[in-house]
Amino acid sequence: MASRSNVFVGIKPHSEHSADVLGTSSTDKRVENYDYVLLPLTNTRYKDAMKAKFEDFRDHGHGWNEELKLDPPQLQELGVLPSNGNVSYIGLVSYFLELESHDADVRTLSLQVLEHELHYANFVGIRQVILAPPKKLHTLHYYAQSLCTVFDTFKEACPTISISLPLFEDSDPLSTWELWNTIRKMCGYEPKLTVSLALPRQKTPSFVLNRWLSEPVTCLLISASIFTTNQYNYPVLNKFNQHLITEFQRVNGNASTFGELAIVLHGMEKYTDKLKIEPTQYLEYLNYLLKKGDKLILMETQDVVHSAPTIMPPLLPHHDNLSNAVYQVFEKDTVKYELYERAIMVAVSEILTENSSSWRGPTELITLVAGAGRGPLVDKTFQVLHKLGVTNFRLLAIEKNPQALLYLQKRNFEHWDNKVEVIRTDIREWDENIKVDLCISELLGSFGCNELSPECIAPIEAFHSKPNTRFIPQGYSSYASPISSPILYQSLIEKGPEYLEKPSIIHNVPYCRTSSRVNEIWSFSHLHQQQHQFNKSSISHFRVKHKSEIHGIAGYFIATLYGDITLSIVPNDSVIKTLEDQENSNIDNSRSHNGSTATKVNHTENMKSWSPMFFPLKEPLFLNDDTELEVFITRNDLNSRVWYEWSVSSFVYLVSSSEIPKSEGERVPRTGSKENADIDTQNLTKAFARFGPQNDSSEIEDKYFEDSINHTNFMSGRTNEWDSVKDLHEIQNRHDSSNLTKDQEQRKKSLTEEYHVRVRTNISKLHNPNGCIYSIPL
Repeated sequence: MASRSNVFVGIKPHSEHSADVLGTSSTDKRVENYDYVLLPLTNTRYKDAMKAKFEDFRDHGHGWNEELKLDPPQLQELGVLPSNGNVSYIGLVSYFLELESHDADVRTLSLQVLEHELHYANFVGIRQVILAPPKKLHTLHYYAQSLCTVFDTFKEACPTISISLPLFEDSDPLSTWELWNTIRKMCGYEPKLTVSLALPRQKTPSFVLNRWLSEPVTCLLISASIFTTNQYNYPVLNKFNQHLITEFQRVNGNASTFGELAIVLHGMEKYTDKLKIEPTQYLEYLNYLLKKGDKLILMETQDVVHSAPTIMPPLLPHHDNLSNAVYQVFEKDTVKYELYERAIMVAVSEILTENSSSWRGPTELITLVAGAGRGPLVDKTFQVLHKLGVTNFRLLAIEKNPQALLYLQKRNFEHWDNKVEVIRTDIREWDENIKVDLCISELLGSFGCNELSPECIAPIEAFHSKPNTRFIPQGYSSYASPISSPILYQSLIEKGPEYLEKPSIIHNVPYCRTSSRVNEIWSFSHLHQQQHQFNKSSISHFRVKHKSEIHGIAGYFIATLYGDITLSIVPNDSVIKTLEDQENSNIDNSRSHNGSTATKVNHTENMKSWSPMFFPLKEPLFLNDDTELEVFITRNDLNSRVWYEWSVSSFVYLVSSSEIPKSEGERVPRTGSKENADIDTQNLTKAFARFGPQNDSSEIEDKYFEDSINHTNFMSGRTNEWDSVKDLHEIQNRHDSSNLTKDQEQRKKSLTEEYHVRVRTNISKLHNPNGCIYSIPL
């Protein structure tokens, strides 16, 4: 049964029954309640026939121009028979392929078999196939080359190819991710290439789970061996695997436009008898988990105006006239306007207190709403003035959009007793000789300053304010953090190369932050006719603890509306470093950040008006463990345009027992050991998946799945993370797979070392120089 969040449940039947899965009632009953059936596309007869033909080709010799030609599978060699049945399939590619072999003939054999199976999968309507991972890692380029050949041959007709991998390895938790990332990069972020993950028996480290949540995961492979039984003898998963499924379900629910996720059960023929579990109980349990997750997701998103994943260009409200629909979306954010109302109440109350003669006398309280739109802030201001009993006031609403102006005029007549002065003009061109007591605006963009709030409010400060004029917001700061998002990068590639040179707004698109730090980049404040500097630049540093692929920089903001009333779109549990903190802890001397005064902040709860801004990298940057990332970003205001430029560099620290010439590296005074560096783990996020039809299943009583888990019933002896993948492909032995990467030796401390050398390891291009691709017109 498909869940509300587009997650489906599949099964891999016992291989002895594979040949009769189609067309027999006994087999149909075994799989009829599943959304998918995972089956080998061909059987052992095809393997034996191809092996015999290959050996004949090798043994009897061939001419210099003679090529190996293999026949497509015959009827008796198929694992999935042609049928008009209602069962939907995921294909399992033959496990004996060696796409990465040194032997060119073996690679040719493997490639031809793969192409024959993909052609057949297309014919019977199979949209996804699962491919075994490479057996020899030192020839990985051959494996990726074969996949590139397939994608080029089939083009859009190619089924999605999903590589099966363990979710992680104990020896190096991110080694399987690194293998996947290497193949994916060599294949040019091909959208038809995804990954299927085998769930582990042990708890997955949070940074590993979060990394995979931002990858194109299309299948979760669950072996019967990782289940135990509860007191009712129902199969259940450990709490951490329940949480893992819910996290993938949540992300996939938010990313439904990207596809579907299939949870595939396998290995029940091996382990069900030992646990004395009925096979149907696995399906009932997984459907129960998905329904439970659906309820949780529904509660989280019921007040969300627009939850579908979206990549959008930043709005240009100063240049373009926004549509009525855009105004409607933003005005539904009740949290934002409640905070604005509180800020207006405090500001007006302070003004009244300072002027003890009261504003009921001859002096007017002049309030300006700059960029009034359809009037939500005008309405809040009018309500505050009424609540405080202010009768002698002027309330001005400036708006340049002629359509929004009509809406303001209508509301003025119907709700504000025509007491609001509606002015049609650009804020920057308003030339009336009026000094205001309070200026209110909502000109903030996702990066704070990207909708030109500084430029728009500056003329009000310069020509229309008194020495004690209040501004709401009082100020705002831009923040940034490096992120990894293959899904986002792949989507931008498909849109066109120019999209990798300009910022975008990313709404509910899966991404993960590769550092827990979110650094302040710059700030603007509106206080007492100060001289503004619109051009800004920043060099900010981040510690990246775990190997990762950086696809760009996420931008956020925190705004101080008034006093201690703030708006924040910085992600929850973010550790921020202000500009002052960064200046006080020089990066060269901060091998450990123990002395920093970093603060933890959260996103304003239930506020929906803004999503992060994304500054992409044209070429992703791979970082090894314990790397420092330097982010350079500038804001440029020149010739009636505003634009951003950005680049990143990576560094590692080497320790030397003697001084190295500066031409070879940057010598850093030793202030502590490398091992003591405070390199924060990342708060990563999100992923998604593809494919599948639906069936229904009945409700299951919670008690059968929620009551106490019998931990002693877990299957023993499965210590290798690759066993589930081997079971899936029915591989007896796997060479070179238990460790994808060699265990890294711990760096030895040297008591005689005196120099830390900061060495640049990578650098990106400068993006959008001189605003050549993207700029904001003034």
